[in-house]
Amino acid sequence: MRPTRLFPLAVASATTLAMAIAVAGLASPAASAASRAGGPVMFFMTPADNAPTGSVVITGAIGGRGKVLDVSRTHIKIVMQQGTGTGATFEVNLTALDDKASTATFPIDDQGCTSEGSVSASAPILDGTGSYEGIRGTARLTETLAWTMPRYSSGKDRGQCNGSQAVSFVSITGTGTVSFS
Repeated sequence: MRPTRLFPLAVASATTLAMAIAVAGLASPAASAASRAGGPVMFFMTPADNAPTGSVVITGAIGGRGKVLDVSRTHIKIVMQQGTGTGATFEVNLTALDDKASTATFPIDDQGCTSEGSVSASAPILDGTGSYEGIRGTARLTETLAWTMPRYSSGKDRGQCNGSQAVSFVSITGTGTVSFS
């Protein structure tokens, strides 16, 4: 068995983590908030490479597709672009996911200089506008990452994984429930 080392998830971009949480709060109601009953939702998000944006698809009680925007280190904004609620927005609080990600470690496969891992946390959904006004809920989000690392080409560590990572794959999925007040 080859030895494993642990790689901190904190090296993943804060933007990527923020986007992951934003996905949990996705919703696109067809009717006004006052007439919406809400219910279970599922979200599927893909962050953009090295950018504070991403795309999301939401299914379930509300549905559509939209864009994820980075508002702050701990909040993201979902802007619906297709489906009911087009143009309406809401925010997702990513504090718990960010806290878990900043302390997570994943094993490194020294033979292939690769690693993978995931973190999960609850993310409150809040601050809706337009047809999302009054939205409330919580989503359980999971961010899964897989990446490769280069090897040192010279020096005492030649041939070893150098620890800098390039995220090759990011997926953020989750389930939750929303309601409207």
